[in-house]
Parts: sequence; C-alpha cells; structure tokens
Amino acid sequence: MSQRLDYLDVAKGIGILLVILGHCQLGRNLHAVIYSFHMPLFFFVSGICFLSLIHISEPTRQAEIS
Repeated sequence: MSQRLDYLDVAKGIGILLVILGHCQLGRNLHAVIYSFHMPLFFFVSGICFLSLIHISEPTRQAEIS
C-alpha cells in the first residue's frame, strides 16, 4: 500500500477550488489567469501520481505498469 503525499492532496484541492472560481463570474482578467494554469495543474499532478505506478527497466527502457 502506498503513502499519500500531502502536497499532492493540497495541489488537487487548490485545483478544485480554481475550477469552481473559474466557473463564477469574477471578471475577465481573473478568469484568464485561472484558466491559464488550472488544467495543466491537474495534468501535472495526475502525471506525478501515474509516474509512481510505472517501473522502467534499465537495459531495455521498456515501461511496465504495476
């Protein structure tokens, strides 16, 4: 069983709050700032979580998903 990483949970929570704020009518500038990075944040966090599931063998450099 793997450990949960607190900073990833915090990053996901911030991303969820930004999605909620992005759907509110807060003005064009704030909307543009939120939409410039909230989805890349989710992709980055999910990539970190997925990376821990992949084991790459050195001689062949083939990825194996556990």
